[in-house]
Amino acid sequence: MPWVREHYHVASNPAETVGGGQRRGGLAAAFAGPRHPEIIGNVLSQSGYFSWDPREDQAVDEEDLEWEWIIRQYAASPKLMLRFTLTVGLFERDHEFPDSPSLLQSNRHMRDVLLAKGYPVNYTEVPGGH
Repeated sequence: MPWVREHYHVASNPAETVGGGQRRGGLAAAFAGPRHPEIIGNVLSQSGYFSWDPREDQAVDEEDLEWEWIIRQYAASPKLMLRFTLTVGLFERDHEFPDSPSLLQSNRHMRDVLLAKGYPVNYTEVPGGH
């Protein structure tokens, strides 16, 4: 961000800065927000992969994975000055890990945890898939 701010006219106020993405990009934005609240004040996630377990790319049996790692991080952490916009399709399903929570389920769970922590959340479910 320092390079971007030096070369482009962009906001330096975190309340005016959005981190966003789709699927793993939405997960990355939700991951970056609490690690750099001095930079990112808004998280935009489209079909965020919130069921993710950091060990899923390793040789771990699916039944040993602990789904929704990022959601547990938010539940256990103090509230920060972040705002969220989450969008997910009603027919989203994770085909890579059939026993994991669906994208729809994990986005609903993320929404519920964020609201319980007092975060501002704009949440939308759309009639479609990915």
